[in-house]
Amino acid sequence: MTKATQVTAALCERLAEISRGNGYLTDLQRVYDPFERVQDKAPLPYALVRYPLDSRTSNASYQATRVRTFEIECVFGKSAEPGALDDLHVDLLRCLGFGQDQPERVFPGLIEDQDEAEFVPASEGKNTHSLILTIGVTYVETYN
Repeated sequence: MTKATQVTAALCERLAEISRGNGYLTDLQRVYDPFERVQDKAPLPYALVRYPLDSRTSNASYQATRVRTFEIECVFGKSAEPGALDDLHVDLLRCLGFGQDQPERVFPGLIEDQDEAEFVPASEGKNTHSLILTIGVTYVETYN
């Protein structure tokens, strides 16, 4: 298994921890990896993990340092409580290790000073609100 595949799987596992039972504000129902298809009428809220970009930043011999950009789209029903997307935004960042005083809780390779959140409210004919969090993760891939 490549390092890129391991990083993606680890991110999905980490996000799956988001539940009230684990001290978060949100009960995330499911995390879908980039190759899973969301079923019709899937329980809300859920998260879709995508990686639209993976860039080489340096290399040495048969290894390369890369940054994989992840988009984590969290989908809520249009009847979600006011503030639910803000709560999950905080939960996502906490889950990844922002604001933690224990360095081992920070997601390995996370670029801590870069993240961006886009809020997409339900519009005419659309039944869901979305929060799309974009983060970067550095990793080293071996090519031999």
